[in-house]
Order: sequence, then C-alpha cells, then structure tokens
Amino acid sequence: MALVIPNVAEEFFLNCITRKIQDPLHSWAIRLYSNNKTPANTDIASDYTAITDGVSVTNGDGTYQYSLSHQNFVTTPGSPTSTLYTVTNPKFLFSQDVTVYGCYVINLAAHSQVTDSLIAAQRLTSAPFTATNGDSITITFTLTLGSVSGD
Repeated sequence: MALVIPNVAEEFFLNCITRKIQDPLHSWAIRLYSNNKTPANTDIASDYTAITDGVSVTNGDGTYQYSLSHQNFVTTPGSPTSTLYTVTNPKFLFSQDVTVYGCYVINLAAHSQVTDSLIAAQRLTSAPFTATNGDSITITFTLTLGSVSGD
C-alpha cells in the first residue's frame, strides 16, 4: 500500500512552504501501529494506536519510536523530486508477541498553526504482521513530490 499524506499534513506542508511555520522539521518520529487501520486522507494521529510495549528501536533512543533528524534527509531534485532519510534505517526489535499493521510519522512539536500532528501513514503490505520475541522490522522513509500530471 502506498504512503498516505493526510489532509492535516498537507496543511502543515503548505504552511512550511509559505513560511507560516519557520522551523517545521525539528521533531518528527516514526511509530508502529497495532489497530486494523487503512490510512486515509481524513486521518488524524489519534486514529492510530502506537505499539509501546514489547518493541524498541536499535539505533534510536531505545523507546518505541524513532526520531527523524532533518539533517539526515537528502533531497534529489528531478521529476519527481524525492527526499530520502539517509541514516541507517530504524530497526524495531520485538521482545514479545505484537501484531503490527503499519507505521506512521508524527510531528512531536506543537505548532499553533497545525491542527494535528500526523505527517504520513502506511499500512504494511503483509498486514497484519505478527511479530514474536526476537523478530524485527526495518522502515525506509522516502517522500516523493511530483506534479498532478505524473512527470
């Protein structure tokens, strides 16, 4: 399934482009979710149930989420233009049985101009994935922008 950028994130991106928000990328994080949810444009962050127990991130801070640093995004101009998170991809490790449906990206920073913190969400192709003790999932985060005509 393709990554979904919900309406609230489109508002956020437009506010960034128009500089309504001066420092937009200072606190993004990737989380896994456990509810049977297919991402949609009308979603908000509270539509997703974060997996907080039985999971940790190997190259993060050891918690259930992986913080994205804006210094590690590399943008490649072109048609379409893409941005790839270039640091070692976060690996989520499981210490107990957990059902995973997908991942989502949130902005942990509060902005008065943003009504919600959801940036993007994606359901796993193999959802639901049942992880057991010792299993892991690696997430590769890529944003691609193109025109409506698809060039």
